[in-house]
Amino acid sequence: MKLENFEKVGSLIKRRNYLESLKALSVPSSRMRIAHLDVAPDVAERLWAEMRGTFDVQIKIIDCELVGLGVSITEQEAA
Repeated sequence: MKLENFEKVGSLIKRRNYLESLKALSVPSSRMRIAHLDVAPDVAERLWAEMRGTFDVQIKIIDCELVGLGVSITEQEAA
């Protein structure tokens, strides 16, 4: 298959890399702040889990879009 839409692919890969870096930086901790408020530790723990799950879903969506454009991301390339 011939790749034709380089700009779209580049944009998707950039977005995927951004989400991967956010996921890597979202290390759960018992302390979280939203604006000027401290979030309770039990709520923060659930938020971290939801946030990482959201990143995973968004990355999979981008992977599907890339496959649709003729690009595949292998597990080795993703790591």
